[in-house]
Amino acid sequence: MTTVVDSNVIVALWDRDDNLNAAAQMALDAALNRGRLVVPAPVFAELMALPGRAESFLDAFFQDTDVGVDWASKNVSGGLRDVPSRAMLGRRRKQQGRGQAAFWTIS
Repeated sequence: MTTVVDSNVIVALWDRDDNLNAAAQMALDAALNRGRLVVPAPVFAELMALPGRAESFLDAFFQDTDVGVDWASKNVSGGLRDVPSRAMLGRRRKQQGRGQAAFWTIS
């Protein structure tokens, strides 16, 4: 089974609030016990829009955590560099709110 992880789960994992990162870690561990974890290319783009989260940081993070990146999702091909616009990146960096964590399971 493959579990697709939303950006909010990864952001919660990185949060300094122990309750948020502990909950995210538990959810990811449970999902990993059922199979593979992946993030779609648009989620990678959302994460790259966060302050201090360069593409090299994300590449290393996903490699270290053995979370795959589905570059074929949403018909994104090649690389991600052209996907997020500069305007979207600017808006995402300014946002302070948190969303709810989301997972999708693919059988």
